[in-house]
Amino acid sequence: MKKENELLQKRINQLEMKVETQSVQIREQSVRIQEQSVQINELSNNVRALMTAKEVSGMIIAIQDLNSCDLWKKSFPSPYKQGIINIHHHRVHECHFIDETDSPQIKECKKKVLVDYLQSLSCEVKKRLNNLSKCVDYVQNYLRPQFSVDDYEYARECLNCVM
Repeated sequence: MKKENELLQKRINQLEMKVETQSVQIREQSVRIQEQSVQINELSNNVRALMTAKEVSGMIIAIQDLNSCDLWKKSFPSPYKQGIINIHHHRVHECHFIDETDSPQIKECKKKVLVDYLQSLSCEVKKRLNNLSKCVDYVQNYLRPQFSVDDYEYARECLNCVM
């Protein structure tokens, strides 16, 4: 019986050591999980920032193209005209959505899609664009009444046919 008790005590000690080892591993993994959560949050923020930057660049191109088509620099009221000029100074030279070689119908379709895109800006993009140019709200209000929902549907259909 004494021998059996010694064996059982030895087994208990082994199990206690194993439990302690596993407890240490669990604590270490918890720390790693917390570190990885921080890294994931940082990466998510970076991705969000990159997506916003890409969308801002696209919006700048859209505003530049619409300005080129409608000569907003000449027709907008003074405080908003300066915003268009600021955007013009950030020109992405080789990028255009509305191309000079497009037919008038395709240009109009693309313009309608760009207007729709401008109308649906995310808060982050709008904030970044407003830091560059205070004219985004004015542009959105200026464009809002120009096209109906049917126009947007037609524009998307046109673009799907040619692209």
